[in-house]
Amino acid sequence: MGDSAAAAEYERLREQLSAKYALVDKVFTFGDTEFTIQAVADPDAVLQEVAERSVTAGDDWDDQQPYWAELWQSAHALCHRCVSMELTGRRILDLGCGLGLTTAVLASRQANVVAVDSVAEALEFCVLNCWPWRTRVQTAQVDWRYDRLEKSFEQIVAADILYDRDHWPFIEAFWQAHLEDEGVIVVAEPGRHSADGFADWLRQRGWFVREELRVSHGVGQSARHRLLEITRREQVATWVSED
Repeated sequence: MGDSAAAAEYERLREQLSAKYALVDKVFTFGDTEFTIQAVADPDAVLQEVAERSVTAGDDWDDQQPYWAELWQSAHALCHRCVSMELTGRRILDLGCGLGLTTAVLASRQANVVAVDSVAEALEFCVLNCWPWRTRVQTAQVDWRYDRLEKSFEQIVAADILYDRDHWPFIEAFWQAHLEDEGVIVVAEPGRHSADGFADWLRQRGWFVREELRVSHGVGQSARHRLLEITRREQVATWVSED
């Protein structure tokens, strides 16, 4: 695709999304790279719309997964961790990619990324937000409860996917199907008490898990986040702990 055709396709996709949602630019810096992310201006409105539709139309709430419209703090923690890792040429799966922030960071560091989400609109945003690195990004609409990809990955990353304990067996089975034997899974999670037992739950199923729980302090508030590194075999960690 030539430059003019690529620019036209980018504008077409952006106009298509802006016809559905009010958009806002959000700028982030990870490592030495600045990322401008097209985001939903009012993600709470998306959440409310899905909630109302699930009641009035009888839609399955799990099938809608409205959380993609928010840029969660766990994704920021995951992105900061990813820029400290050697990713060139790695085959990485971004599970629950949402708006594509983590996918963009991975692709900018020369990883080859498959970004998956259960919601089609999330994948459209992901394509838009990864446009400068689009040759390194593929997307697929995937529900981890039922779907499988015909490939495995050296690394799987995910942010804030442990909110529903009922989904843990589906996530674990999905990882079993897609992680290479020597692969690594990195998960960022906002320190919810509901996920406190996840590491031990995985260990009981034969996984090796390193868990790092940190508290960051801001003006008038503090935030917890948990980083998990998960492997099939015991091995040296791929990250260096922050001071």
